[in-house]
Amino acid sequence: MNEPHSIRGAEFPNRMAMSPMCINSGTPEGLATDFHVVHYRAPADTVGRAA
Repeated sequence: MNEPHSIRGAEFPNRMAMSPMCINSGTPEGLATDFHVVHYRAPADTVGRAA
């Protein structure tokens, strides 16, 4: 799980991922916005904290 991995030429530092949630759309070019950065960072910021 924590070892580097490659999928179709994309390198990942580990095999942990968060699937798309489809709660907001990106830019017309299909890029993520600041909303997406905050949304996807939130779960990572709570890792290791007591519930």
